[in-house]
Amino acid sequence: MFRWLRSVAFDNADGNTAQQPPPQALYDEEELTTDESDVSSVHMGYVSSAWDPDPDRVAAVQRMRATRILLAHRGLPPELISKVFMLSGDGQTLSTTRSKVENYSNNANEVYLRTLPLESRLVRNFLLRVMIHIESHDQGWSSDSHTEWFGTTQGSWTWWDLSLERQGEDGPVEVHRIELQRNLHAVSSFQSFDIVLEPDSPIVRDAVSGDRLVLWVRTMFPGWINFVRCARITAVMDWDA
Repeated sequence: MFRWLRSVAFDNADGNTAQQPPPQALYDEEELTTDESDVSSVHMGYVSSAWDPDPDRVAAVQRMRATRILLAHRGLPPELISKVFMLSGDGQTLSTTRSKVENYSNNANEVYLRTLPLESRLVRNFLLRVMIHIESHDQGWSSDSHTEWFGTTQGSWTWWDLSLERQGEDGPVEVHRIELQRNLHAVSSFQSFDIVLEPDSPIVRDAVSGDRLVLWVRTMFPGWINFVRCARITAVMDWDA
């Protein structure tokens, strides 16, 4: 079975020192220019129009079928075979990626990436885990007196949330939202973060067919800027989904 990347540890920030505006931009204005062809808006954010191509899908399906045949030959009934795959975390993957440099400030609470609906024949328990890849950093400096926090997530006021969105009668409803990852404090270079939500996460546990996963860019207090280069959401779903 697959060996999956474990969740990286992260700390919650516990300071709220307001910062002065950065003395100069960290990127050329041309690099941060909004692409008019990008399907985005201030409130809705980027909405994925298709799942990423999966070059490993054929091999994964072949491996899954071979494993099912092997387990069946050993006398396991179909329902137990499905349970083996579910408990091992082995499933089909759906990913969506956005690669676009953006910067967010002024108490930002904006969508950077929203998936297509997660469709499944199963009512519940079809989502096995969610994997998030993010590349981002803050404004690169801080006037916080706790200089020992620099380069850590302590005292950082730029971060990411992930929510589970469900279509209601009057529009989308946010079922759950969790803090996902804080940027490193006063670091001007892009950092890569990989986070895994396991079955005990409410977002994974409570997902139903038709739900979407939504990645939010967050900032708080003057002077804090969240610079983003790219992000990817990967949903690992039950093979029977």
